[in-house]
Amino acid sequence: MVSENGFVDREKEFSRLKKLVERTSKGKGRIVFVTGEAGIGKTRIVDEIGKYAESNNFMILKGRCAFGADADPFLPFIDALKTLGLDYLFAEKSPMVEYVFVVDNDSSLLLSEIKREDVEMDSQIFTSMLGAVQDFVSDSFSKFGKGKRRLDVLGYEDYRILINYGDFVHLVVVISGTENNFLKNDMKKIVDKIEKNYGGILKKWGGDMDSVKGAGDFTSSLISKYDTPFFDPKLRRETIFRDVSTKLIEKSKKQPVFLFIDDLHWADPSSLNLLYYLSRDIKESSLLICCAYRPEDVSKNLMNILRIMKKEKLFDEIRLKNLGENDVLEMIKPYGVSGGIDEIYEKSNGNPLYVSEFLRSGENEIPPKIEDIILGRVEKLGGETLKVLEYASIVGESFDFDVLSKTTNMDEEKLGLCLENLLKKHFISEYQDRYKFEHGMIKDVLHSNFSIKMREIIHKKVGFAMEDVYRDKINDVLAELAFHFSKGNVSDKAVKYSLLAGEKAKNLYANHEALRHYENALKFLGKKEDKKVDVLIRIGDLHNILGEWDNALKCYEEATIDEEKKPECYLRIGNIYRKRDEWDKALEYYGKSMDLYQSVNAPSALSELYNNIGHIYSLKGDTKKALSYYKKSLESAEIANDKKWMGEAFRSIGLFYDDRGDYIKAEQCFKKSADLLRDDLGSLSKVYNSLSVVYYNANEYNKSIEYATRKIKISEKIGDLRGVGYGLLNACRVYEKRKQIVEAVGYCNKAFALFKKMKEERMIAASFMHYGIIYGIKKDFVKSFFYFEKAVSMLKKLGILYDLGETYFEYGLMNKHKGDDANAKKLLEKAMDSFQAAGAEKYVEKVREEISKFSQ
Repeated sequence: MVSENGFVDREKEFSRLKKLVERTSKGKGRIVFVTGEAGIGKTRIVDEIGKYAESNNFMILKGRCAFGADADPFLPFIDALKTLGLDYLFAEKSPMVEYVFVVDNDSSLLLSEIKREDVEMDSQIFTSMLGAVQDFVSDSFSKFGKGKRRLDVLGYEDYRILINYGDFVHLVVVISGTENNFLKNDMKKIVDKIEKNYGGILKKWGGDMDSVKGAGDFTSSLISKYDTPFFDPKLRRETIFRDVSTKLIEKSKKQPVFLFIDDLHWADPSSLNLLYYLSRDIKESSLLICCAYRPEDVSKNLMNILRIMKKEKLFDEIRLKNLGENDVLEMIKPYGVSGGIDEIYEKSNGNPLYVSEFLRSGENEIPPKIEDIILGRVEKLGGETLKVLEYASIVGESFDFDVLSKTTNMDEEKLGLCLENLLKKHFISEYQDRYKFEHGMIKDVLHSNFSIKMREIIHKKVGFAMEDVYRDKINDVLAELAFHFSKGNVSDKAVKYSLLAGEKAKNLYANHEALRHYENALKFLGKKEDKKVDVLIRIGDLHNILGEWDNALKCYEEATIDEEKKPECYLRIGNIYRKRDEWDKALEYYGKSMDLYQSVNAPSALSELYNNIGHIYSLKGDTKKALSYYKKSLESAEIANDKKWMGEAFRSIGLFYDDRGDYIKAEQCFKKSADLLRDDLGSLSKVYNSLSVVYYNANEYNKSIEYATRKIKISEKIGDLRGVGYGLLNACRVYEKRKQIVEAVGYCNKAFALFKKMKEERMIAASFMHYGIIYGIKKDFVKSFFYFEKAVSMLKKLGILYDLGETYFEYGLMNKHKGDDANAKKLLEKAMDSFQAAGAEKYVEKVREEISKFSQ
């Protein structure tokens, strides 16, 4: 097999890829890795199989990973999904669209409206008032000599009003949350579509509503597309994973999809985690994901993901080897080379890139290294074309025309001609709306040919050029700006964009990427202690999230050099010791923090402190002290009028009363908590879970189901799959109590599938326990005990004593139900030991009471 690009041999590998394409078209989705050394032909064989897939009605999507610190989280997927208009899924902040209006520019008449079901507004009055406000603001600012301007953003409390103008209509969108470029771009596209279809009518429109009644149809997707504002980064990432998987699988049902990700060895950790998620999700889809990487450049993150995926048999691998002598001869034939074939083969060692670069060079003498061949070809360019290619190597693997134009100070026509020349000579190729190097090695050779100082100068120029070109979309290139300004040694800009890139990554729960950016900012801050302390705290927070507690403690301790930041650092240190169950140390640091916060009158911070201290005393079994701190937490939150911590305090007090069996007081506290936290969906979901539990304990099963269902709905809305699973198991427990086996099994199956997908071992064990209960009710004791044993085995390994105690308790009751009192008693005694070790006195008494029945 020979192609214009030197694609030779590879019959065996190509045949395997063809079979995967054919299997995928029949609903057997898969991931395949194509591996091999630099220049071996990975991209080319994937391009060829892509053409084959396209001829078989596959949709082709392509994404590339970028080298170094200039890569945003999820870059290859954002790159690939732009084709489908799905790149909005990766916005780190998402708005919720509440209302959409289409308004005529001349008459200010409302042409159409759509709204979310649960919001109410007098549309005509709203749009009329909005028109009046726009006119007032426009007239006022014209007095400053700026001329008439249009108002495009208005704010009111938690709401934003966005306006996009066309020649005949303007689109008004009311959102909660934060607007992003994806929504703004969608608004512009909608206005363009309306004017394309109704422009002729609107130009001479006299108010006939029937003639424009279809204009609103173009806006209908906005409500469903922008459905949830995201506040919790962890939930945001889970939602991204779920949505990308769902959308790709949906697309593949209509048309098979071939997704190619190149240079996977440079992939960011978030992209690798998404790839792993997809690999477990696409088995029954028509989605084939093909990734190419160089084994010699595999990152630690990729190595770890490959190890996990290999263990689960989630991919196929095709390793490309160097070409044989006959294959090299086939590559050479079209060029009419008659001599030196043995030497070409020997020096190339069968590497296709070496051979193709040498043949393009037109040289007779055969250099020992491929880098020498590339350099020889490059040097023949000369003049401005060489300058363009050299500067492009500093911009990156792929590059933008406008950025390159500003960096080289060349006018459009001259630059265009240079790029045309480079395209013809196969140094670069067109890539979406950009250019890319034909091979990364060409870029590397050019890049390394610069002196350190010259690289620094060009990186600096690239940074300022990019800042100018993307000034209206700066959020899209934060990581690249941080990279170029860092390499260009522009300290203030390096700090600014590293911090912004870090915040963007953190909002996507891309914590490793965020950590890299914050550490880069810290490097450039030098002795600026005020900013340095803030960055240290951010770095500490990320180490904390990643479970790297020793690193987090070092950062927080170092940050205590700032007197103002001391109390919050001590609070954070206390939180880490609390997580480690080092309660005395936690109390020590909470005490230090409390002393400092009391001296500066910070009631919100004190509320959090008191709540955390209360939880420690609860775990230590000192319930009276716990309650006193929960009450202090509430008092402080009320002084600050801090609804979040008032809600959290009421929830903590509710849990205290639930543990004591005072379900009426617990219910009252949870209801107050729910009212205060109604705008914080993540916290509200937890309160509904608590209400479901308290109603179960109080034998009010209908209410328990009601709040479990509310928990499930909110968790689904905010993308909290873990929360959905908890709600499902709460509902399952009620149906078990009612002996409604079909319903119990249904809820347990759904929960188990979710927890298995997330690898949530603790809750997989909880699901096994519930299967044990269900089969026991059915008197299928063989299956019942099988699942109880699985749950016990898992919980012992995890060391979760409370859950182990609960499982032993239910297992003991099931043995008693079977009539095996001896085993029942042994298991209940194990339950009591586990609860005692966990400090759960209430449950110790419950088990003791059950054991006492054997002697009656």
